[in-house]
Amino acid sequence: MLGNLAIYAAFIFSILGALFYLGSLIFNRKGFLPYARYSHYIKTFSLFAASIYLLYALVTHKFQYYYVYAHTSTDLPLEYLISAFWAGQEGTFLLWALLAAFLGLAIIKWEDFYEEPVMIFLLAGQIFLVFFMVVYSPFRLMEGVPVEGFGLNPLLKDPWMVIHPPIIFVGYAALLLPYAFALGGLWKRDYQGWAARALPWTVFGWLFLGAGIIIGGYWAYKVLGWGGYWGWDPVENASLVPWLTCTALLHGIIVQKARGVNARSNIFFAIITYVLIIYATFITRSGILSDFSVHSFTEIGLTPYIMAFMLFFLVVGMVLFLVRFREIPAPSLDEEWYSKVSTFSYTVLLLSFSSIMIILGTSSPILTGIWGEPATVDPSFYNVSNAPLVVLLALVLAVCPLVKWKGEGPDNKELVNNIKITFAFAVTGLVIALVMGVYSPLKLVFIGSSLLALASNGILFIKTLRRGIKNTGGFLAHVGLALMFIGILTSSTLDSSEIVSFKKGESSQALGYTFTYEGTREVDDRDIKEVLVEREGQTDRAFPQMYYAGSEPRLMREPYIIRSFTRDLYISPLEEREEKPGLTFTLSRGERTRARGFNILFKDFYMESHDEAGMIEVGAVLEVERNQEKVELVPSIKTREEDREFIPAQLPEDEGLVYLEIVDADSEMVQLRVVEKDSPPPEEIFIMEVSSKPLVSVLYIGSLLLMGGALIATWKRFSIYLN
Repeated sequence: MLGNLAIYAAFIFSILGALFYLGSLIFNRKGFLPYARYSHYIKTFSLFAASIYLLYALVTHKFQYYYVYAHTSTDLPLEYLISAFWAGQEGTFLLWALLAAFLGLAIIKWEDFYEEPVMIFLLAGQIFLVFFMVVYSPFRLMEGVPVEGFGLNPLLKDPWMVIHPPIIFVGYAALLLPYAFALGGLWKRDYQGWAARALPWTVFGWLFLGAGIIIGGYWAYKVLGWGGYWGWDPVENASLVPWLTCTALLHGIIVQKARGVNARSNIFFAIITYVLIIYATFITRSGILSDFSVHSFTEIGLTPYIMAFMLFFLVVGMVLFLVRFREIPAPSLDEEWYSKVSTFSYTVLLLSFSSIMIILGTSSPILTGIWGEPATVDPSFYNVSNAPLVVLLALVLAVCPLVKWKGEGPDNKELVNNIKITFAFAVTGLVIALVMGVYSPLKLVFIGSSLLALASNGILFIKTLRRGIKNTGGFLAHVGLALMFIGILTSSTLDSSEIVSFKKGESSQALGYTFTYEGTREVDDRDIKEVLVEREGQTDRAFPQMYYAGSEPRLMREPYIIRSFTRDLYISPLEEREEKPGLTFTLSRGERTRARGFNILFKDFYMESHDEAGMIEVGAVLEVERNQEKVELVPSIKTREEDREFIPAQLPEDEGLVYLEIVDADSEMVQLRVVEKDSPPPEEIFIMEVSSKPLVSVLYIGSLLLMGGALIATWKRFSIYLN
């Protein structure tokens, strides 16, 4: 009751706050501002109270609430009880609304000229988010009170999943602000001033959204067991695309501040970035991607409302943009093709093309579903379409630090020295790449352009550092991005894999390592495989896991990674099966074969339902003949839910047993196995894939430097903003 009252109060005061701010803006009634601010304060307190109460319900196991029942259980550790807050859709909407409300407090405190338009759109977003919770509340009661909860999705039982969603949603909440500043600029006809006020919030949102994407990639690499950190999963792409358009906006605003250009394109990117964030929410939560992504939510009836959310911000933004379009100044600059302004323009264009290709691929289930069966594109579509764009982007990244803003005056001696160092570094790196076995011209161009970008930005970073660390953010971020490019290419191009199959106690050689399988132990419903890994006197132990996850359980494989600076040894479990003794063969109905001196004819199927609930027995009626003597045998399989029991039939004269292994009723076929008398029991076979991934550490370091540069840039921009 208390939680729902807080949600209703937040909804009402969101509407009141938006109306007071709208009245103040349209009618210039500044007397409305105190009421607008108090409405936002009360709304924020209501959301905070609802959040605290939901956390209390999760931690104290209030299973009368469906949300608590669906995402927790009494055996969960405290950190996962807390992270269950954002495990489901209702919780993520509450988190998103709360974070946006806190940002609204900052706008009220620090903004003056733009407070009204920014808060109007921030509160409009709040109205939608809180309305979702009015329709589908996290405090929805169950008919009874269960004694135990359903539990947290096993995929979310990872420390990175405790922090990943909040970081993503800080980015989602913050990137409403550039949208609001841009529309405020359109309303006030302040086509230049809005950009300077929006820049700190743009960098802030870009930082958090980027950090969330990187953490999500690391989680996938660590948990999903498919051997990579980025699989072009539609849900991964859904957050990547607005991050790319935000990157374009960021570079565009920097040029606008320096030269007064890009006003039109920056307003467009500010609008489209937030619309794409809502679009990401739509495709993630509409159920459209449930068959194409392990990350997606199931549909809970909010799809029409999320579409209205997206259309509102798209239509309002684009209508105001088009109405003011002719008024927005678009001066032309006399710039060389290799100037600083030109390199920024190339960056914006390349990021735009990449965003278009990725959003088309990501939306393929929606687009194909219009004309027929929904389908998604192969990951190769993204690789092929983006590879040349990334190479060009790396080249632009390399050139940009070497050129100056027009009017600053070139220092030819310094430029020549920088070019010499940059090319010497790139050539050395290419020689190393050739020695390591990279011969593809495209890959060498990619590595070469990334090395050029690394060297040129590294030189400028060191020189700028002398003027204070606060000025180094952009160069450090570019160094990190260049390292990420190198790490992505080396870890994916120079990797090698082998399949290893062995029984308990056996050893096998692969990739220069000796692997010994020591067996299985079960922990928290997971089969943990113990593997001894030895190489050149060094010994490690690996613990890859296999388990079932999801409401419709499917087998998940969690790898084990042995890390070093030069490479990751990635051990992913593939399959566990029994090696059974005897002869295995397949028969169609009416077909016969000969085994252990018997003629065996598959005559028909046998089926019986037992009194026990859900118990079904399926058998194969066999005619077995030897020395003119015929007998009828019926080996069978008893099934109830996920349990299966194989019941053999005994051959005449105690010659052995016949097992029914597989039944294919559609093809009218069965698989049988004939076992000798006193044969040994089945033996467990464990199959795993072992991969060597060189220089993944370079990718990690690059990611940290990219985010470190973004953090420094955020610090610098807010220092200017607050002064």
